[in-house]
Amino acid sequence: MMWKIVRWDRIETEPIFERHLGVHELLVMLAPPKPHCAFGTACDSRPEGQERGPDICSWCKNMSFDALYKRAEAQADTRLLKRLIDAWMHQLERDNSERIRRGWPCLCASKDPEYRFHAWRRDFNPKDSRLCGTVRHRGQLCARCYRTAQEQECTWLAEFDGDRYGFPCVFEDHRLRRPVDANWKIGPLDAQGHPDPNWEKDPRRHGRCERARFKNQLCQKCFNRMCEIRGFGRYFDTEWGMLRGGMGV
Repeated sequence: MMWKIVRWDRIETEPIFERHLGVHELLVMLAPPKPHCAFGTACDSRPEGQERGPDICSWCKNMSFDALYKRAEAQADTRLLKRLIDAWMHQLERDNSERIRRGWPCLCASKDPEYRFHAWRRDFNPKDSRLCGTVRHRGQLCARCYRTAQEQECTWLAEFDGDRYGFPCVFEDHRLRRPVDANWKIGPLDAQGHPDPNWEKDPRRHGRCERARFKNQLCQKCFNRMCEIRGFGRYFDTEWGMLRGGMGV
């Protein structure tokens, strides 16, 4: 058997890119991928829109579902776009459920499925491609969304206590720990001068309060516990469960 000896010192080396590719092709390979979106030119992340792609871009995913479905209705491929929007919604639902189950940081309120049909969420468009950050409390806006809402002067921020949707129940509001607040916290007294045991919140029996919709308001759990107690209307509005007169802050 004969063996062929290869002389490595005589092999000519030739840059493969120079042999097969021109300068233009090299630049194309090195350039970052062009942004794309399933909405194509209807995507308003840029004045001219984006190249059509297989998925919804991050700009559009920051919009409300209400706005996305309306935009899809105006396109020729409505059914495809709605399937993509549905898939995005289900992805957020799974992510949210897993975070709750594992005790992980929460989704920004603008991504939380719990708020997708709220009026404030339907009206809010961050107009930004950046992803939302996670938050400590459910119903809280991430730093980017809260800052953007302030810059856009969104009137719905009146429904938020800072960056968090809703307000603490009056029994958990740290601003209502003044000496004068002892009156409504004890509540009406019976003929023997004793308060009703179901009036003041007992964390061991009543659990944690929920968020209230308005400032100076009882949460739904406390309202349900207290509203039938005689004398309730002396301290709280009987329809909304809000502190009367000047008792709030």
